[in-house]
Amino acid sequence: MKELERHYRFHLRRMAMGLAFSLSMGVTMIFSLIRPGIHVGILLAPALVFIMAMVVLNIALCGWEWPHSTAEDRYVGRDEWVQANVNRARKSALHSIYAAQVPLMFFVAYVPAVPTVSVSVVGMAILTMASGGTAFFASYLFHSRQHIDG
Repeated sequence: MKELERHYRFHLRRMAMGLAFSLSMGVTMIFSLIRPGIHVGILLAPALVFIMAMVVLNIALCGWEWPHSTAEDRYVGRDEWVQANVNRARKSALHSIYAAQVPLMFFVAYVPAVPTVSVSVVGMAILTMASGGTAFFASYLFHSRQHIDG
């Protein structure tokens, strides 16, 4: 049982790192759209440092090699409760993507003038992916929290 709980906690840590990554991707894109004249390296440096910190944390938590195909991992992935939480998270991510399209459209339409329209289109696409990923990971982690009976 302890081994199974260890695998489940590792699964939740991966989801938390995914949430942090999607948030950093969205924040970086918002800053790059608001300030199009700023050097890209200045914007990407904090995001790259954050990504490297997540990689180091992942290596520190599980080592270089984590057996992804063990029986415990398959059990955690096929668990009815985990699958129900994944399905809820998918639904909330889809709803957030739909709900984010209109505000993103107005936000991207009023960004400062950029040399090409493709920057705004790419910005809207990345912000859509970031909002969907953030909603998925946050919803999954919310539904996966353990309730303490008191």
